[in-house]
Amino acid sequence: MQRFTNLLISFFKSKINKTNPDYASYGVAVFLVVSALGCLIFGILVDNDFWKVSQWFSKVVSSFYPNIVTDALGIAFTIFILDQLNAKRADRQLKEQLIRQLASPDQGLAIQALEELRSKKWAISDGSLQKARLQRANLQGANLILAELSDADFTLANLQEAIFVGAKMQRAKLCGAILQDASFQGAELCGADMKGAKLQKANFYKAELQSANLFMAEMQGVDLREANLEDADLGKADLRGANLQQAKMKDVDLFQVDMSTANLTGCHIDDKELSRAKSLRRAIMPDGQLYDGHLRLWGDVLGEKILEEVNGNPLPSSEIAEWYEISLDTYRNGQQIYNKNLLISLLNTPLEQ
Repeated sequence: MQRFTNLLISFFKSKINKTNPDYASYGVAVFLVVSALGCLIFGILVDNDFWKVSQWFSKVVSSFYPNIVTDALGIAFTIFILDQLNAKRADRQLKEQLIRQLASPDQGLAIQALEELRSKKWAISDGSLQKARLQRANLQGANLILAELSDADFTLANLQEAIFVGAKMQRAKLCGAILQDASFQGAELCGADMKGAKLQKANFYKAELQSANLFMAEMQGVDLREANLEDADLGKADLRGANLQQAKMKDVDLFQVDMSTANLTGCHIDDKELSRAKSLRRAIMPDGQLYDGHLRLWGDVLGEKILEEVNGNPLPSSEIAEWYEISLDTYRNGQQIYNKNLLISLLNTPLEQ
């Protein structure tokens, strides 16, 4: 009986293979289940004398149909389980292949791989791209909205104009990456490493950048409105013209940061952090007023000295105020604040024994 069942399976599978090989195993399983049910019904009807058949025939059916039903259902179940395992293995192999393709320097191949990953939701919900190695990948203009990219490595990748809105990118590596005009609105970038990244005009509106490393990042004209930059390292970054309105910048490191022409309106920061910056010339301060020079930042002082050398004479206060693009009274008030703070600092400095 087992041999007969196997012959039926081979015949039915060969017929399906000619039309649609992908469904051959499922077709066999369905055939076996239907056949088992048919045998079961036929056997029950014969056992209950639904048809007038000989006693010999009735005994033959009664002895064989339970085995046929059991064998057919067992084989169908085995086929189904094996097909599920094979399908999972095929998916895993395809996913690995697409992720390798995603790291391609060829933009067309990389974007094609990303679209296929997104169509299967592998790039979004299942974390397949966490810890992905995508160094030097060319994903310019890529759609990575809501992608799971924690600990992914995008070192030196081309991500210009890419969309990372709402993406989870904790501890991601973006060192030296090209990210001009990229969008990170609402993205989670806590602890991300973006040393030396090219971020001109990138959008970080309401992004989470706590403890991020932005050392020497090129961030001219970047949008950081309402972003969280607490404990971030912005040392030697270029933030000229950046929009930092309502940004949270407690304990941020601004060592030698150029923040000239930046907008700090409503920014959560104080002079302790700002005093480490390189320049605030023409910047709008947290109170909404233009910077008055009261911190005497070394970059601004250097600019004044260069002007003096060009003119050949010490600059009068009126010309320095004009260089800052503020009124003379505002400049003088700023210098009074600087002198007052300097005196307080000297008085609080303990004398050497």
